[in-house]
Amino acid sequence: MCFLGLRFAVVCSMSLQTFAVVCELIPSPPHVRTALITFAEFLISVAVPAVQNAGVLVLSATWFPPHERMTATAIATLVSYLGSAFSYIVGPNLVPDVDYGNLTHYQTGKGIDINKLRNNTTPEQMKFLLTRINDYLFIEAVLVGVLFFAVLIYFPAKPPSPPSLSSAAGRLEFASGAKTLLTNRSFWLLLLIFSLSNGVNWGWSSVQDLIFSGVGIDQKTAGWLGFWANVASLLGISFSW
Repeated sequence: MCFLGLRFAVVCSMSLQTFAVVCELIPSPPHVRTALITFAEFLISVAVPAVQNAGVLVLSATWFPPHERMTATAIATLVSYLGSAFSYIVGPNLVPDVDYGNLTHYQTGKGIDINKLRNNTTPEQMKFLLTRINDYLFIEAVLVGVLFFAVLIYFPAKPPSPPSLSSAAGRLEFASGAKTLLTNRSFWLLLLIFSLSNGVNWGWSSVQDLIFSGVGIDQKTAGWLGFWANVASLLGISFSW
């Protein structure tokens, strides 16, 4: 990213995300649609870190002088967490649960038997859920498309003049930088800490509605729990700032 430029990375990321959301909208049989959506989510998970994590650091280092970089990085990180927080509210409201009655009737052990739940879903309920899911994916595709064209039209790689000497300093080529990182023990330690702490949290939070359904909590309530958990993260980041 430092070598090829921030614009190149952002355009590639948005292109991949745009292709992914288009894949999600392709009409196809259920098993093919499931595979397409899974593939699309994989592409998005590859594309997003370039702008959500590394992109924030490169943006602040390229566009801001040293005394403003901490503030710029903190604001970009806070906005990212705020977007994640609202997703927990938007999702359950755009695609609400249908009335399955008491969910504990579908419980097997400590979880919900998805196959039993699916077999008790009426055609009307399936049609309603499919319509809402398609609406959700269409809105997502429109938002990503707007951002993609905005990036294509105007997203400069760097400011007209460097805000500091460090911003104008040369960067290592990708191969050289990657080799340096891969042989750095501190990098692997930080990577392990980051992966374990964030991977467990992201994996759990993405299916928390299913986890909470085992104790009779509906997805809207689970969504609010996810929202306030992200707000708590925002507060924690604010204090560290």
